[in-house]
Amino acid sequence: KKREVEMIIGYWVRSLLINKMGWIDDFNIIILQYIILKYFKLSKVFQGHLHGVNSVRFSPDGTKVVSSSYDETIKIWDVRSGHEIEELRGYVGPVIDAQFLSDRNKFLVHFNKRIVGLWDVELGNQIKQFEGYTRLSPDQNTLLCSNDMTIQLWDVKLVNKIKTLEGHTDIIIDAQFSPDGTTI
Repeated sequence: KKREVEMIIGYWVRSLLINKMGWIDDFNIIILQYIILKYFKLSKVFQGHLHGVNSVRFSPDGTKVVSSSYDETIKIWDVRSGHEIEELRGYVGPVIDAQFLSDRNKFLVHFNKRIVGLWDVELGNQIKQFEGYTRLSPDQNTLLCSNDMTIQLWDVKLVNKIKTLEGHTDIIIDAQFSPDGTTI
């Protein structure tokens, strides 16, 4: 049976790479229902957001979950109990994504494509806001940010600017770290 499930999941993943073609969506729903109902058991339900949830991410140690929502809130949950630990409010518009950093005491919040906040988990507030295009290094220690013709590199732990890279003659619309984090 394990081989059958692996084969079904393999076909399913390959089908997701095909452009949406009507029946593919139906196929995905059927396969997902089959896999969930037959092989997985629901262990916890985290309820509390008033609107749709945009992201759910585990903390590095797996003890907490951070969720973001269209209801303009971020919630931090205890995985073991399933209870809400904290709710962070005060945003204008939906919170697109929130993710814990390897630091465990900080997480990044994407308010939209152009605004990212760095939050302190213990203090429950925003430490720094970045506007523009952002990317996190693979080791999660450096944040790349560009809102103009420069690229700024920020130390996430110390929350200070490391350097500014200049030389472009127009606005930078995309940049990313290499897989090993040594090149941009």
